Amino acid sequence: MKFLATGNEMQEIDRNSIDQIGIPGIVLMERAAMAVAGEIENRFPIDQRSGQCVETMADIKVLIIVEKGNNGGDGLAVARILSEKGYQTDVYCIGQIRKATESFAVQQNILE
Repeated sequence: MKFLATGNEMQEIDRNSIDQIGIPGIVLMERAAMAVAGEIENRFPIDQRSGQCVETMADIKVLIIVEKGNNGGDGLAVARILSEKGYQTDVYCIGQIRKATESFAVQQNILE
């Protein structure tokens, strides 16, 4: 594993991107989700018709476990992107949805 940044450093990077550069938080979330989904696609490419892995012909199912915060919103966006590309996804949420962040709620509404 390679060290990139601490959690606090990542929060500061996000804050600067939003406050100083003007990138909306939801856009940062989408970009992160696209990168994660792209990595899954690269490692486990599927046949669009069968939904099976191109290399092994095994069924591919992606399990995404999220919490109700912004990182959970990233996970919901990943699930949506992969589903749109033909992957079977299951999403499980830890915590009370009524305490979700605004960005999580936005991603939840888009996913549904």
